[in-house]
Amino acid sequence: MSVVELEPESAISASAYSAEQPVASLKKRISDHTLTAGTCLAVTDAALLALPLMLVSGVSMAASFIPVLISLYAAAGLYPGFGLQSTERLRRRWLLGAPIAALALLYAWQTAAAVGLYLALSPLAEAFTRHLLYRLQRWGKPAQVVGQGTQTLLQNWYLGLVPAENAPTLVLFQGAKPQPGQNKTSEVFLLQEGGSISRIRPLDNKLVRWLGVNRAQNPNLAPYKTCKRIIDVTGSLLLLALTAPLIMLCMLAIYIIDPGPVIYTQFRRSQFGNPVRIYKLRSMYQDSAARLEHILSSDTAAAATWLSRFKLQPDPRILPFIGGFIRTFSIDELPQLVNILRGEMSLIGPRVFVDYDLEVYPPELLKLRQSVPAGLTGLWQVSVRSHGDNADKVRYDATYVRTWSLWQDIDILYRTVGAVLTGRGAG
Repeated sequence: MSVVELEPESAISASAYSAEQPVASLKKRISDHTLTAGTCLAVTDAALLALPLMLVSGVSMAASFIPVLISLYAAAGLYPGFGLQSTERLRRRWLLGAPIAALALLYAWQTAAAVGLYLALSPLAEAFTRHLLYRLQRWGKPAQVVGQGTQTLLQNWYLGLVPAENAPTLVLFQGAKPQPGQNKTSEVFLLQEGGSISRIRPLDNKLVRWLGVNRAQNPNLAPYKTCKRIIDVTGSLLLLALTAPLIMLCMLAIYIIDPGPVIYTQFRRSQFGNPVRIYKLRSMYQDSAARLEHILSSDTAAAATWLSRFKLQPDPRILPFIGGFIRTFSIDELPQLVNILRGEMSLIGPRVFVDYDLEVYPPELLKLRQSVPAGLTGLWQVSVRSHGDNADKVRYDATYVRTWSLWQDIDILYRTVGAVLTGRGAG
């Protein structure tokens, strides 16, 4: 089994992340957009909470609850939340919102329901606002990077830390130490593989200290395993009910374009390396294997790309129209909900891979990866997906298992919705 060599910083290809981080516009993003981004996120929260509250409880109730919630979120560092992982933003948002919902229950159940609806939708609203600000080049602030962390920051653009020289914010990549003179920076973060980040200076305020931190948990302990299984079964049944008509239409389109079986099955590895027959909507021609062999034997550039990423862009094996559509929006993965209901996979986890994909993992990291069930979606899928390479799969899968928590799984579900709706990173 071969071992992945992590790429040095100088070997990073900026174009590999052009769809997620337009490198040509990086210089325009060096400005500090803290005030603009923070204001937009606060306005988004206020508007989203005001709508249901005014409908069920009137303007006066909205005027009472909104300032309290916005003030708490501001004190918790959510506006704009630069340097905060999305998992931590979600955790703080819900922990502070839950008492507000309980207080609303003293007035009327409709008021509490309105606050609950807001809490359910607010992570998505925040994510879309953040993505819009990013596209408008109004998301982020400059940060010095010490160590090999530039690639990780570019992949995790939502952290809002834009690599720049001589910036007042310092990002230390795991194991790196600041140079003489850099100790005087006002804000210092510690960044690790997979985008795991924590602020080490200045110290958190009393509210944030009271909220505590999101600690890693063992997903194989009975309580967490049961909670994860409940989420898997409930989520899979709901998704199957909602997407059944769409799946049927896509199956019809596949058959019209390339008559033959519309469901593709293949044995892949899940937890403990156990083989699992997974189901997918067929997005490629039936003779895709022969087409791939021909491409790799006749095109040296395509062969090099395949060895690095096990993907081709563009990929001539993909069915016209329907193939690209179902892959862009991950519709081809939906039949795997059956695997989840059968307990062979989970909604969230490392991607279920074929054997040649797993050959890039060092033995100890492969064992770590396979200590949890493979997932329909996961940290690598929502962070890098098709814009990374094989080394990124190793990094992000290891980070997912080592930092696992229920909060992280819930956050990945929200991020998956955003990635699917925007088609971001599809391959």
